[in-house]
Amino acid sequence: MRIAIVDDLDAERAQLKERLVRQLRARGTEAELLEFDSGEAFLAAENEQRFSAAFLDIYMEGLSGMEAAKELRKTDADCLLVFTTTSTDHALEGFQVRALHYLVKPFSEAELSALLDEMLSKLPRPEPILTVKVDGSDIRLCYRDIVSAEHFAHMISIRTTAGKTLATRQSFKAFTEPLKKDPRFFVCGRGAIVNMENAADFQDAAFCMTDGSRIYVSQELLKAARQAFMEFLLQRGRVGLKDLLRPILELTVVFPGLLLAYFPVRSYLKQPPARLAAWAVPLLLGLCLGGGLLCYCFNSPTALPLLVITLAASLLYVKTLQTSLWKSGTIALAVCAVFACLNSLSRAIGTAITLRQQLPPDKPWFCFAACIFYNAVCWLITAAAYYPATHAVRMMVEDDNFAQTWYAFWVLPLVFILLNLFMIPRYPTTLQTGRVLQVYIVMSIALLFLMLFFNAIFLLMAISINRNARLQQENQFLSMQQQRYESLKAAIEEARQARHDMRHQMNQLSALAEAGDLDGLKAYLAKTVSRIPELDMSFCENRAADSVVGYYCALAKREGIPFCAKLDLPQTLPVDEIDMCLVLSNLLENAFEAAFAPLPPGGRSRSPRMSMPRGSC
Repeated sequence: MRIAIVDDLDAERAQLKERLVRQLRARGTEAELLEFDSGEAFLAAENEQRFSAAFLDIYMEGLSGMEAAKELRKTDADCLLVFTTTSTDHALEGFQVRALHYLVKPFSEAELSALLDEMLSKLPRPEPILTVKVDGSDIRLCYRDIVSAEHFAHMISIRTTAGKTLATRQSFKAFTEPLKKDPRFFVCGRGAIVNMENAADFQDAAFCMTDGSRIYVSQELLKAARQAFMEFLLQRGRVGLKDLLRPILELTVVFPGLLLAYFPVRSYLKQPPARLAAWAVPLLLGLCLGGGLLCYCFNSPTALPLLVITLAASLLYVKTLQTSLWKSGTIALAVCAVFACLNSLSRAIGTAITLRQQLPPDKPWFCFAACIFYNAVCWLITAAAYYPATHAVRMMVEDDNFAQTWYAFWVLPLVFILLNLFMIPRYPTTLQTGRVLQVYIVMSIALLFLMLFFNAIFLLMAISINRNARLQQENQFLSMQQQRYESLKAAIEEARQARHDMRHQMNQLSALAEAGDLDGLKAYLAKTVSRIPELDMSFCENRAADSVVGYYCALAKREGIPFCAKLDLPQTLPVDEIDMCLVLSNLLENAFEAAFAPLPPGGRSRSPRMSMPRGSC
């Protein structure tokens, strides 16, 4: 670990270095501390070799600490930055360069100690170092560079991955004491130890090392050696499998998302669910496996494969439904918005797990535990949304009377998708800076709950609007029925009056006949017939349809339009009467519009006629 101390005051640099050395020594941590009296000198050294952390004084001659930090961030996004200053005026600028902390001079030992604990938790664990004396000089060996070591004649021969053999005079017990704490090393007997990380195989009671050597195991340790080597291989394979499964699991969230999108529209499927799943699931699973393998092989993020798979799933979703693009597309956007919020929350959880387990922060995707959390939460959300999606949302989807509500809803999920995309940090280490992670978690949860809240509000609003519109339709048909009733009442009254006057009229006709006044008789008969009302009392057995047709029949008579309707509908229908009356009234309204339209040249008058078979509408 390399730490830079950048300050133009010699006394300040020396004091900070002394305090850091003391604090690091107390933690048993080795670090290389380098001093620089200017920002320019620090950047020049950083170009040659990266620093793990840097303490920067803001106010310096020449290049200030803040300017040096901005230049550093152009090439190094992982270096932990700590500003040592007498003022916090540059706190906003510090946030822009993702500063870890501010140390306001003079700062206490407790403040420095807490800061070091936070810094060490964010830095990856360094490779352990073994120091041995070879030919009077101290040689530092990384544990991973040791292949094996054998003790003979008070000397220990150390084979390294570089192909060298180092000899040191030391007791075997003292030499192996620190190595035995590392799970990679196994003591083969009284005078041999191997690094199983550099073992190719275990055959004939011996470890076959990568450098071609064979290290034999004592008879009493054979069983333990085989078991230790197998556990090591399984553990190493498990880590590799996790690395492979990480991107695949991140991509497979498309399955709960697609299932959630299908819940409200399952009655609009172009083919049975089993047949659809038989070819769609293998297709999407193949895309997820292929995208995950590409990310694993090239060590790349899953953003691009996830976008491609999401677009493919959306296209599949739209093409397999018998509904409008507005409805299907809006439902797909709403699901993507919810899962975008879950993605942000999982990213925060992954960062928290990385910090807790002290994992390397430069992963191109979520850590394995975060991927499992992501999938689990997505499936839980899908299960929790099953009932409202298959009932309340389905009712709104199937209501075709007021589709304009769908024309405005797509804006809401799109806004939340863009907000979550805007929140994604450019560098993974940004979330590990200061209190950014806590703020990110709060914002992710807040966006998720706001999304669910606004969706619920919109659903209730749409249901209320549609309910009110349906009540208006029912009131309209009730008004038609009332007008039909008034028309029938008037016709009945006219018929009663005609029957009352019938005797007087018969007497008058008899008198005219006796007088032989045939012309007067004909004129009186014509006058009497014209006064008899036409009783179109009923058009069909269904009262709702009869009311609609009767309303338009009366309207046609007032306007002088010939009207003839033949309906044969039963009293009860297998469809909703309101929907049937909507269709019927629309047909009659179109007929009236055609009747009022100007005649074509040489054309004849048009009479709207309608004939409907039994049970149809």
